[in-house]
Amino acid sequence: MLFFKFYKKPKLSFDQFKCLVASHSYPRRVRVISFREGDYYNIFPMDLLGDISQSGRFVFGLRHSNHALAKIIETKRIVVSEFSSSYKNIVYQLGKHHVSGPLSMDALPFKTLLTEKFNFFIPEWVESYKEINIVKTINLGSHMLLWGEPIHVKTLKPPSAHLFHIPFLLYMHQKARGYDYVMA
Repeated sequence: MLFFKFYKKPKLSFDQFKCLVASHSYPRRVRVISFREGDYYNIFPMDLLGDISQSGRFVFGLRHSNHALAKIIETKRIVVSEFSSSYKNIVYQLGKHHVSGPLSMDALPFKTLLTEKFNFFIPEWVESYKEINIVKTINLGSHMLLWGEPIHVKTLKPPSAHLFHIPFLLYMHQKARGYDYVMA
């Protein structure tokens, strides 16, 4: 019903729609992504990514509107960090700037550390980070799919409760059945 009423687009078949719905129907952990090249840097939240640890790979889905995307593809480097859900407000503030230019280092609401291999800026409060080499890119239309392999993993703090993006339809489905998510 939703497909035929709201999402029917000339180039989107029902089978493609089912794949899109499946990829956007489950809670997705939010992580902090970092990139740096020379004086340019960007730190932003991301929930469309996956850690495929059995194969030693990571997959990222970045919108073409992300200013760092072209630079990430060119340098083939990215850092993904885990963080406590207690930093939710700060992380969502970072999300406001990933399509535009990033804040200046002086304007960041936190101190930063440098990663060991890439020397990328990461928030001082992250629990861990992985420095990743991008090995393949695939243009999916609205997003660019990036495949990467971690080359360095660093744990800084013990793990805690993480932040998850709960899609609206899943939230409404769970709420109707009396299952409510804890809001951090």
